[in-house]
Amino acid sequence: MQQQSEPPVRSAAPGRLGRLATALVAGLIGGLVAPLFYPALARNARPVSRKAMKAGIAAFERSREIAAEWGEHASDLMAEARAEYDEEQKSPGVESGTPGNDIVRLRGSGRETATS
Repeated sequence: MQQQSEPPVRSAAPGRLGRLATALVAGLIGGLVAPLFYPALARNARPVSRKAMKAGIAAFERSREIAAEWGEHASDLMAEARAEYDEEQKSPGVESGTPGNDIVRLRGSGRETATS
């Protein structure tokens, strides 16, 4: 015969009293210590906040400058690519003799070239 073991009976909350006591002690210490630090915090909070805001403004301005520089570089790159593309379209390269590489440009209706 096998003996069936019953699961151990647990107490309602073994760590609950310890957590409650820790919370009460922490609250009591916080309540006693806070008035000692509050005047110093109140005096220094405004200048610290002002410095933080100034740093944020400086970071924002610097990011705007960087974005403008990136935009300028992108614009320059686009202008260079466009100039190269236009140059390639004006003067066909060596491969233009092959039938598949010819590019036909249509300008107007073609009457202008017929009358010339």
